[in-house]
Amino acid sequence: MHEIHLTLAADDGHPLAATLYEPPGAIAAVQINSATGAPRRYYAPYARFLAGQGFAVLSYDYRGIGDSRWHAAAPEQVTMRRWGTIDYASALQWLHARYPRLPLLSVGHSVGGQLLGLAPNNHLIRAALSIAAQSGYWRHWPATLQPLMVGLWHLAIPAAVALTGHLPAALMDVELPGGVAREWARWGRHREFFVDERGRSLRAGFERYRGRLLMVSIADDRFYAPPRAVTALSGYFRNADIELRTLDPCELGIDEIGHFGFFRSRMPRTVWQQTADWLRAEALPALARAA
Repeated sequence: MHEIHLTLAADDGHPLAATLYEPPGAIAAVQINSATGAPRRYYAPYARFLAGQGFAVLSYDYRGIGDSRWHAAAPEQVTMRRWGTIDYASALQWLHARYPRLPLLSVGHSVGGQLLGLAPNNHLIRAALSIAAQSGYWRHWPATLQPLMVGLWHLAIPAAVALTGHLPAALMDVELPGGVAREWARWGRHREFFVDERGRSLRAGFERYRGRLLMVSIADDRFYAPPRAVTALSGYFRNADIELRTLDPCELGIDEIGHFGFFRSRMPRTVWQQTADWLRAEALPALARAA
């Protein structure tokens, strides 16, 4: 397996740091799309595992994040919406160009699962695996946490960005560019969640996706992606073939998973194997037709 570090050019010219994990004789190409603020290196153990299963795997940093942060252009060009409409889409187009005969698959964590619906070329994806991806509208949280979410979306995040120009890590455990944080908070205040600056819905891209979609919620992920919020996001993909599953740490004999535990190297390999088997099962029919 070759591990290749490279720089991709987004459609608007913005450079994106990326890593390609390339096994010999790949059976499919997988794009890993990170959670909000998480650098691509966080997903390296899982990416290497998939590569060991015969998948070519591309991970990358969104603009303003990880090794792409120092290339950031004007602040207004670093937003969550651009992560989906440009960065996600550009990485997918690059992967399609490199492996034109292989089925394309997507793995999205948190916002990485959301961005599937914003990419204008999501029709290229045969199947997508979504881990703890959710609608961030505050009413999808348990009643005990709704006041906290209202405070974050309406007060804390906008105030922090106004004072510092970015979101400090001390507030949400991750440092974010100001444009990303402002949009994130604006979306969280709106029932539609995905809306433009005028409050108009951005659901059209979600409805355009017609592939398979496995959405996994984490039973003990109460703050970032409670199961109800994951189910709410599934409703945006009206034309997809959706399967919902829940991972419970108690059933796996481990203490916790939380929002970030799935991709940590201590995650039981049986769980990773289940996802690899699902991705392989989705890829094989396309391979058979191409043979």
